[in-house]
Amino acid sequence: MSVQMPDTTGFFEAFIPTLEEHADWITLDVVGGAEVVPGNDQIEAISNGAFDMALVFPAYLEGLIPGGASILMTSNLLPSEEREAGTAELLNEIVFNPHGVTYLGEMQSNNWHSLYLGKDQCDAIDPADPSLSGLLIRGGEQYRPAVEALGGEIVNMPVAEVYTALERGVIDGYGMGQANLAPQGLEPITGCELQPFVVPATAPLVVNTAWWEGLEEETRTAISEAVVLSEPRIDEAFERVIAEYRESMLEAGVEVIEFSPEFAESYRAEVMDRAWSRAISLNPEFQRLRDHWWGDN
Repeated sequence: MSVQMPDTTGFFEAFIPTLEEHADWITLDVVGGAEVVPGNDQIEAISNGAFDMALVFPAYLEGLIPGGASILMTSNLLPSEEREAGTAELLNEIVFNPHGVTYLGEMQSNNWHSLYLGKDQCDAIDPADPSLSGLLIRGGEQYRPAVEALGGEIVNMPVAEVYTALERGVIDGYGMGQANLAPQGLEPITGCELQPFVVPATAPLVVNTAWWEGLEEETRTAISEAVVLSEPRIDEAFERVIAEYRESMLEAGVEVIEFSPEFAESYRAEVMDRAWSRAISLNPEFQRLRDHWWGDN
């Protein structure tokens, strides 16, 4: 089994150990992440069968599945809650199966993306009426609703270029998972984090459908069961990791700017509206997912 896999806590600390414990006849050949296949090409590599399995972050779905980043950043359910709600079946029917890809489950939990600004930009943020007008923020499509709702402009760039771009003033801030600041070395040049969190961090575990259907039933069942059995471990692992990295961020002097309760409520609603409007305009079938997650809200 070949695997195209970015290094994530949920996969390496929960799924792999669980699979090894319950199905030791299955071997995963972990070949790497973006250094092997650029992020934007990873879902295509699963679709065309170049790789069998991958953890593909929502921003990287856009090339094959327009609107994919928008819909996957709108749910704030835990992996077990998604499974119990029947989300996998609906995601496969509407989002993944038409492209030869099958969704198995979610490998992140209790994690959120946020917007971060350089040290020179934070003093101008008014928590009662925050604005990013005139500011250039690095981020993929999953950040666009959150940035544009505050009047900012989004620019796409590789994570590896963020430090230099922020240091040189090419960008004014960036969107990032809250556990990624320290590993990317961004804490020393980051001034503040904007809250509330509005972009859930998700990491869908997907496989090539033809490969999946060609496996023996015993193997498919073992992998599916490992996904389910991993869920408590994923929850626990991310609670620990997020706590560690948030402590590191605060000790590094990154300020947390919390929007006023009134603004935060309207901001969350606008971000969700923008995300769903974009997704549904690209694929009207995505309305069924919105109804599944949000009903009449």
